Amino acid sequence: QELQGLIWVWGEGGRIGSNVALEAALKSPQLVEELSDPQYKDRVIPYKYGFRHIPYGWDMFMENVQDPAHVPVAHHNIVGSRYKDAEPFTLERTKSLTEIPKEEGGLYNPAFPSDVGYNHIVKHAQPKETVSTFDFRPPTLNKIVAEYPSGARTLLVLYATPTKPGYCKHIGTNILIKGRDGTLPAGLGLFAKPLPTWFLHALASTFLHQDMVFLHQQERMLYHDTKYAFGDFQNQINVSSDPKLYFKNYLLNEADR
Repeated sequence: QELQGLIWVWGEGGRIGSNVALEAALKSPQLVEELSDPQYKDRVIPYKYGFRHIPYGWDMFMENVQDPAHVPVAHHNIVGSRYKDAEPFTLERTKSLTEIPKEEGGLYNPAFPSDVGYNHIVKHAQPKETVSTFDFRPPTLNKIVAEYPSGARTLLVLYATPTKPGYCKHIGTNILIKGRDGTLPAGLGLFAKPLPTWFLHALASTFLHQDMVFLHQQERMLYHDTKYAFGDFQNQINVSSDPKLYFKNYLLNEADR
C-alpha cells in the first residue's frame, strides 16, 4: 500500500485469506501522525524523502539516532559545533504513542507486542525554547521532534530496514510545520532550506556520511568482541533513562519474536 509518499510492503508472501495475509491486514505501518492531523493541514511545508543503503546494520542505526549526545559531535558544521554546542543534559522517560491504546489516541496494537517502543524528552542544563523528544516506534521508525512555543515543529523522520548482516536501507526526511502564527522552525541546518532536488541528491548523504565514519568501524569491532555490545547494562536498565539501554533491552526481549 502507498501511504504518506512511501510504498509499504509486507515482507512475506501469502495468498488472500491465508494467515500471512491476515497478519499483514492487522498491522498498520508506522506513520507520521502530524501528516494526517487536521490541525496541521495547512502548516506542513512540502518535503522530500531521501534514501540510502548504509554499510552498518539496522540495530546500529537505531541505537545511534536515539542518542542526542552524538549530534553536535558527529554532525559538526551541519547541526551545531562539536567545540561550542556540546552541553550536559538529562533524558526523561515518557510514553510513546506505541504504548498508548488506540481508544486513547495512541498506536498500541495488542496483536503486535514487539511494536511497543518508548519515548524520551531531552532536558537541557540550560533551558531552551524548544522541547525535543526521541520516540522509537519499532520496528522501522525513529521520530525526533523539536517543538517551539508557537506550535511550530521540526520532525526528523528516520526509517530503517535491515537488508543483510551489517547493512540496512534508510529512508528519511526533515518535515517542517509552521507555528500557529505562521513562523517557521529552524529545521535541520542547510537541509531545511528550499533547495532544488538535484542539490539534495548531491549533498543529502553528507549527514549520513558523518555517522558512517564512526559506526561502520565500531560495528566491525562488535563482531569480534561482543562484550562491547551489551556489557553489564542489565544492572543499569532500572536506574537509567538512557534510550540506548532501553534499546538493548528491547533487542534482548523482542529479537526472537
